[in-house]
Amino acid sequence: MPDDRPATKRQEQLIRSLVRDFPDSKELLEYADWQMAPTKVHASAFITTALECNWEQANRSDVYLKYIATRPRVERLGSHGLFGDDDSVDLQRAAAELDSYTGNVWTHIISLKREDAARLGYDHAPAWRDLLRQERNEIAVAMGIPPDHFRWYAAFHDEGDHPHVHMVAWSSQPKEGWLDRDGIRKIKSTLGDKVVSRVTAQDIQKLYTKLKKEGRVHEHPEHGHKLSDTMVRRVHAMLHRCLRDAEAAHVIPRNPATGAVLPKASAKSRQILTREQMQTFLASVDGNEVWRDFFYVDLVSGPRQGELISLPWAAVPHCN
Repeated sequence: MPDDRPATKRQEQLIRSLVRDFPDSKELLEYADWQMAPTKVHASAFITTALECNWEQANRSDVYLKYIATRPRVERLGSHGLFGDDDSVDLQRAAAELDSYTGNVWTHIISLKREDAARLGYDHAPAWRDLLRQERNEIAVAMGIPPDHFRWYAAFHDEGDHPHVHMVAWSSQPKEGWLDRDGIRKIKSTLGDKVVSRVTAQDIQKLYTKLKKEGRVHEHPEHGHKLSDTMVRRVHAMLHRCLRDAEAAHVIPRNPATGAVLPKASAKSRQILTREQMQTFLASVDGNEVWRDFFYVDLVSGPRQGELISLPWAAVPHCN
């Protein structure tokens, strides 16, 4: 059962240390959860993931490989959860290979929110195995490794709010390979393109419905967590453009946002001044020669704001 009590002082201290020592851990989904709600359960999830992400800096890679293959909540494909290019992975042989390796070894963690993983079909090991096998050459290139030298293993962990995959990667040639921010961005883009290709029109419609009901992060005193119809329409406009670009780039076969049912555009009711209110207003500015004529033109002709501001004074009869 989730522990929604505040995080302990010890957890807070450890999180500060992790963020200081490993700044990239701020990009983890678990860190975003921790920032939004600093509870014990979110603290525990972030600490676990952050340590796993940076395990290789303090431990041997072969130990890490055995850990991700056999830890609790790993989805086992036989006696362990490890998978790779081959249909069957010998855990002891894989660990021995890493134990004798002298080059750099990289570890990646690819994580999704629970509801996204379930909706897109990435909530079980075979789906991730197929995806990584399909994209392993692109990942190798992003890491500066020739695809025929690329070695990798991975394991799927069905963990809490963020099911994720641990991937261990290296080159068969110890002096090959590098990974910079551009390479990381390419890996994210490669895998993200494949995930987005599974988004359906029904997913988009559910998103808009959810945004309408509970899309506001911070509760509004009047509207609670609901988003306005106008804001939902703006989200749709932005999302539709992004997916249109993905369609043009052949990342997705069609734009799933096309044809979505949107909230009707609601215009705020305008207040029309009565004759008495107009006379009262004009009387209040009658002593100002500039603004008197300006507001008089506005009240009697009803121009749009931009039209009014762009009028030259020569167009105002009293100012000729």
